[in-house]
Amino acid sequence: MNISIVITAYNKGHLLIDSVDSALNLITDNDEVVIVDDCSTDTESINCIKNLTQKYTSNAKISFYSTDVNLGAAGAKNYGINISKGEVIVLLDADDELVLKSFDIIRDVFSIKDVSFAYGDYIKENLDTGYSENVNCSIITDNGYLNPKKVANNWILLGSSPFRKSAFKSLGGYDEFNPVSDDVDLLRKAIIRGLKFRYIDDTIYKWNVSSSGVNSSYTLESSAFSFFRNAEFFYKYSDPSKFLLLFIKQIMKLIIIKLRK
Repeated sequence: MNISIVITAYNKGHLLIDSVDSALNLITDNDEVVIVDDCSTDTESINCIKNLTQKYTSNAKISFYSTDVNLGAAGAKNYGINISKGEVIVLLDADDELVLKSFDIIRDVFSIKDVSFAYGDYIKENLDTGYSENVNCSIITDNGYLNPKKVANNWILLGSSPFRKSAFKSLGGYDEFNPVSDDVDLLRKAIIRGLKFRYIDDTIYKWNVSSSGVNSSYTLESSAFSFFRNAEFFYKYSDPSKFLLLFIKQIMKLIIIKLRK
């Protein structure tokens, strides 16, 4: 089973090197690393991509692509996945780092025929404060598989979940009109379709987050519209009282946004 690690980057050159190194440490002869630079504009990122391309020019396992225009997060992911060759995709943003010691556990999980997605624990680190936490995804798991009701009621982000490329295509890929929560929306769509998520009892990756440059109104708006895009998921799997509370909270967010304008 061959695996493609697809890394997308936009103006994150200072983080990309660690992401690439973490990927190269795991691949075997049958795997590949695909890096998509989504038309970065900052000098650091442009130089980083140039240096990495020169460094690995003779390495057939790694390939670099640059888009002619900025496709956005979802568009860059779709682009990278579509040109990848692997049966299983491990998707990373430039601020993610793989921390698995081996891909053997991922190959074992996807040897189970009915598994479309995998997920596991991860480390969330705030680059602004240095605060780090381990996110344990076993609490949304029953008998080794994801429990949709526990996802809806505990609200744990699954993040970089490895998946079969065929399952991804059956879902229509990432929504390129959704600028923020495209990955979360795809996973919820997969759950509603009844696709199987298998839990990996290990820490898969580290997610580096930063609050710098985030607009609070934009965050409120994206959160509210993400809820309404996925209302079917919450209605079907949330406790009734929790769904009502979520619905009211999203309405309040939209009211706040309206008052701020």
